[in-house]
Amino acid sequence: MNLILETTTGRPTPAGTVPQLPRASTDATLQLVTNGVAALLPEGQPVALKIYTPDDLVTPVATFSVWARNATYQLYTATLAPLTTGLAWLREKTLRARVSYGTPNVDSELFHLMLGGSGGAAPDLPQIVITQPAGPVKQTVSLGAKTGNLKLEAYGNHVVQADAKVNGMQLYANTAPVGADVLVELRKGGVGTGAVATLSAGSKAERTPFDPVVNVEAGDVLDFEVIQIGSTKPGGYLSTEMELELV
Repeated sequence: MNLILETTTGRPTPAGTVPQLPRASTDATLQLVTNGVAALLPEGQPVALKIYTPDDLVTPVATFSVWARNATYQLYTATLAPLTTGLAWLREKTLRARVSYGTPNVDSELFHLMLGGSGGAAPDLPQIVITQPAGPVKQTVSLGAKTGNLKLEAYGNHVVQADAKVNGMQLYANTAPVGADVLVELRKGGVGTGAVATLSAGSKAERTPFDPVVNVEAGDVLDFEVIQIGSTKPGGYLSTEMELELV
């Protein structure tokens, strides 16, 4: 998702339109553009994006303040969760936003926060344009970890935020298994899915693609069960990640 702060103007989201926001945490960029030229604030200057509803332009419904400065591409990067923050208001109305920056802190003038491109009749205000990335939205999400030596038990907990496919899993261990592979099964609602990830004997990191993929829905609770451990040394301090693709 790209957040582009422009000095041009554009039209607000039409009344009755239901924008299709990204449905889970996603990488985002914030770019400050003046007359078509991108620029960054001076090194060390904080930057935040404050979101307001038209009904209350004083108290923000959300503030995004964790932006990393990227001098190479002249932009800021962050991870946002649109459906659990103020951006969800875009489903109902056009929002307003301010960019807050500097020490002492200064708020910019109000901008329109909207979905889509610019053009057409518009208020005399700059805008922020939100667009979804081209192609599928993919994320790597932590499923959980196990400290100490592995046992044949279930661990982890993750509540799915949006309908998705689990394309695979990645396993990492501080202590490699010896004598046999570690096998980990993805579970949904406490029931095995048949999708098993492998950490080969002697290895500390391994990726396993799932074929077929595992389909999950918003609200599903996922965890993992260790169904095999190393025979000589079980392996230990295991962390797991899922490869999700939103559908």
